[in-house]
Amino acid sequence: MALGGAVVIFAFCASTRPRRRIFDQARDVRVSVLRVALDMRARAIVQDELAEIARDAVTTNGEGRVVILHEAAMVLRRLAYASAYVGGVTEAPTTRQSARKSFQAHVANARALTVGERIRNTPRARRTPIEIGGC
Repeated sequence: MALGGAVVIFAFCASTRPRRRIFDQARDVRVSVLRVALDMRARAIVQDELAEIARDAVTTNGEGRVVILHEAAMVLRRLAYASAYVGGVTEAPTTRQSARKSFQAHVANARALTVGERIRNTPRARRTPIEIGGC
């Protein structure tokens, strides 16, 4: 089965549970990584859907980023028939500072392995596939 591409979703979210203090630092954040490889039957659909999400995305606030995450997850759910490989990891609860470092490391790793990005959130600017140089 030929692979048409991979979709990687990162979530950096703080839980709403009461904070447990360990050495006076809250350990209330988990970093989760979901990697999905889709076969080529879904390539055009994924590109169109991600382009639409990028057009409508609001990346300036947390609520907008949650909407982007939800919409991307729904795209993957609708394309479950084309999933070739799926993998994920959720790290143990940690401090926000440590979680942010871990999150950035996961993002850097994914970008190093990715040919083209469909949506990128940069300070004060949302970039589309053409601006990024994506497929």
